[in-house]
Amino acid sequence: MNYPLEIHPAGQAPCTVCEPGWLISLCADVRMRHYWDGLPRINLAAGQAWCTGAESDAVCWVETGLLATVFADAQGRERVHHFHSAAHWLTPPFGLPAQDWRIEAQVPSRLLVMDARQLDEAKLLDKRVHDWMLQALMAERQRLIQREHQWLMFSAAERYLKVLQEAPGWLEQVPQHRLASYLGVTDVALSRIRRRLKTGH
Repeated sequence: MNYPLEIHPAGQAPCTVCEPGWLISLCADVRMRHYWDGLPRINLAAGQAWCTGAESDAVCWVETGLLATVFADAQGRERVHHFHSAAHWLTPPFGLPAQDWRIEAQVPSRLLVMDARQLDEAKLLDKRVHDWMLQALMAERQRLIQREHQWLMFSAAERYLKVLQEAPGWLEQVPQHRLASYLGVTDVALSRIRRRLKTGH
């Protein structure tokens, strides 16, 4: 069984149920370990998108790297909805047409993918899987609520400071235009925010 020891960026708290101990406990049973090791992985280069196709109902465990859910429209406009660090679960944005979104690697990344059938098989092998998955998805939902709160209540500069506080590693991993999109500003506006914070005016 292979999984990273350093599975979340410094300064960003991992999912409550996604600590290394969670995976160790899950795979303590030999049958479950073999099943987990046999699940499909997808390796993505930086900038490469995961085209879900028939796997749009899948859930994914980010083993390594950093990914972003990117929304797009027919006019070519794109907005980063959320970033997904290693040691987090992610799900495609259900209910949106496939052409309106994609999952894009910001750095070389590896995903473990479980479709509905494989998830049901895992639940049969270990009854704890159902509760763990529910907790993980609830934790992801809580992160999205926190992001919505920041969008509604924080200025762009305050949102940037929040990134510095909670996920400073993103500054080295995420292209500036993607970070600016996540913050809801242009590249130029983000540069101005950085300059003001650095110079104090």
